Amino acid sequence: MRAYAARYGLTYPIGLDVSGAIFRAYRIYGLPTHYFIDRNGVIRGRYFGPLTRDMVDQQLKVILQP
Repeated sequence: MRAYAARYGLTYPIGLDVSGAIFRAYRIYGLPTHYFIDRNGVIRGRYFGPLTRDMVDQQLKVILQP
């Protein structure tokens, strides 16, 4: 996981689902999978594969709007 994060320059927290509970609960089909969750706990975006900084910034702008 550290090598993957270094390869893509990922600096945000990355969780490790050792038991697979999250994998099953959220029906993850690809790795890596990114979820964007708003302040109310609603999933606002799901992406498979690496994200660029611009993609993350764009999604966060939508989620963080008042």
